[in-house]
Amino acid sequence: MYPRLFLLGTILLLCTLTLPAQSGQVIYKLISTAERHATLDEAAKSLPPEQREGFKTSMKGMEAEYPQMRFELLYTPEYAQYRLIPYLPLGDELGHILAKSTTGANNVYYRNTQKQEKIMQVEQTGQRINVQMPYEEYEWVITEEERYIGQYACKKATAVVDYYEKARERQIYYEIEAWFTTEIPLPYGPKGLDGLPGLVLEAGVVGKPWSTFTIDSLAEGLSAEQEKDIRLKKGKTISKKEYDAYNEQQIKSRQ
Repeated sequence: MYPRLFLLGTILLLCTLTLPAQSGQVIYKLISTAERHATLDEAAKSLPPEQREGFKTSMKGMEAEYPQMRFELLYTPEYAQYRLIPYLPLGDELGHILAKSTTGANNVYYRNTQKQEKIMQVEQTGQRINVQMPYEEYEWVITEEERYIGQYACKKATAVVDYYEKARERQIYYEIEAWFTTEIPLPYGPKGLDGLPGLVLEAGVVGKPWSTFTIDSLAEGLSAEQEKDIRLKKGKTISKKEYDAYNEQQIKSRQ
């Protein structure tokens, strides 16, 4: 009897040790996996001469900000929230604004697996708005390609984003790439790049400079304060269609 009890206890202990983390915190950083298509001088040529130096200063300020930025994903099996960790700007104010704008850092991303709900929270005219996103936003294709990111074995998935932007009358088309690990079988990732059968440790737009988010650290468990912070704050709820229509109207009004 005792050997059987010992064996059962050993099995239970091993199972406990191999269970994936039920909650935790991932810190992501930005990396650039692509070169700029044009130099700052070339990009500034389309501007009036008096605006070129200011443009180059702001662009340099923006690129200087990227390596400083860190993003936090807090997760449990039921829900997760992703957002920028506040930090002090390096100097150029417009560069700081551009860095946040181009990385989605002004938004909070929330996913609830129980309610099958995905929210992008934005601030508009001083009001908090919860935009209802498609729960399965991306049609992921899981490839055979594998690699390790840190200690985690990861698989590569790709998806294509293709839509028509009415305000500017142009077709938008780009490819995104994500590396996820089934060792943590939770469907979360940075900046809403989620919905895969494992935690996304690295993801971004293929060929776009400074658009890739990669893991900087991962800690198991959440503090009481983090458990509170992970909850989605209240705000006005609108559909993705309503949000897109509002943005199109704003773009047209500036033209």
